[in-house]
Amino acid sequence: FLLAQTSTLLFFGRLGDQLGQRRLFLAGFLLFTLSSLAAGLSPTLSWLLSARCVQGLGSAMIMSSAFAGVSLFLPPHLTGTAFGIIATAAALGITLGAPLGGILTAYLSWHWIFLANVPVGLAALLVARRVFPRETTSTDWNWAAFDLPGTLLSFLGLLVLLYALNRGRAQGWFSPLVLAGLMTAALSLGAFVWREKVCRYPLLDLTIFRSPGFAAANGAALMGYLLMAGSNFLLPFYLELVQQRPPQQVGLVMMLYALTYMVVGPIGGRLSDRIRPVRLCILSMAGCALASAVFALNLGAGGMGWVVFYLVASGIAYGFFIPANNNRVMRLAPAAHKGVAAGFFRTMTSLSLLLGVSTFEAVFSGRLSLPAATDNSLLAAALPPAALFPGFRWAYLCGTLCCLAAMGFDLAQYRQALSGALPEAEGIRPAGQRG
Repeated sequence: FLLAQTSTLLFFGRLGDQLGQRRLFLAGFLLFTLSSLAAGLSPTLSWLLSARCVQGLGSAMIMSSAFAGVSLFLPPHLTGTAFGIIATAAALGITLGAPLGGILTAYLSWHWIFLANVPVGLAALLVARRVFPRETTSTDWNWAAFDLPGTLLSFLGLLVLLYALNRGRAQGWFSPLVLAGLMTAALSLGAFVWREKVCRYPLLDLTIFRSPGFAAANGAALMGYLLMAGSNFLLPFYLELVQQRPPQQVGLVMMLYALTYMVVGPIGGRLSDRIRPVRLCILSMAGCALASAVFALNLGAGGMGWVVFYLVASGIAYGFFIPANNNRVMRLAPAAHKGVAAGFFRTMTSLSLLLGVSTFEAVFSGRLSLPAATDNSLLAAALPPAALFPGFRWAYLCGTLCCLAAMGFDLAQYRQALSGALPEAEGIRPAGQRG
């Protein structure tokens, strides 16, 4: 699912700009609904895997067109609020998804995890047909403007990169398979960038990066999401192996982050419509870096106080950062390239989530001197809790550095905007306006 979704976001972003975001959004929900039905009815593993790949394609269509649609069809003073609502909906889905999946599996069967998507998808289609605006410009497909070589290069590069990152933990980061995958990805993505520079109708119009603010916002997202993904992966191990908490209690504690994020997300979105989004991003990443550093230095204190502090503090920080940064990215994207910008941004965030898990796992294992190509969680479980502190501490200190790097991207954009080198859309309003 993740391979199919992330490796096609760029393509569907470009397709939405060509055909129209409404068409792509409706087609994505239809494809996701039908593939959910196919997954729920799958008689074999091969059938299930195929359906999951198609689901990933439908998800990529929805993700790119939804982000572009918010920026295209809502007035600028409401886009932050909309992204805040999206952030809350995503957190609610994450919070409820796991327990609902467990209930469906326990009382019905795993098939119903997918079949439950069918009525939801049909309802979404009916609502979207009524409320999603139609584009006023022509959206006819032009095969002459389709960059087939660029599409294939981007798909191959992202697919192999995602696969290598996914297999690095199990195979070892210096295994021939992973090294070959990383090298193939680097060559493919390098060739893709060259192709886009010389192509008349590129899949990814590189002129969108002439805006330093757009590039900075994407860089901040790439670095900022590393801590969130890595912590969500590593913190349950800390609670189970060091705090000796039972799995059900670990699940309840981890929900603190999502619940906090759900409450703060809409507030952060509304604030990003009223004040400069880049200010919110700077303050959020500073708070997140501080929370990660304080947690890293107090891992051996015992009890749940510092865990609760970290989850609530990071939930507040990301509740402000994610809607504000989403608002900033899409506000800076040219109107003719909203879909491409959304596809690229979502690709970057998906890669960041995978990189976060890989980075935290590598730092944790490296400080414990665990073999890279083995199940590190089982080996770590055999060690006394005190022996695990260096791994956890350095992983969260690494997360602190990631947040400071994200903050650096934001500060660079803010200084440029204050100097007058960037236009108002970059996040600095003229004197006299609020914020």
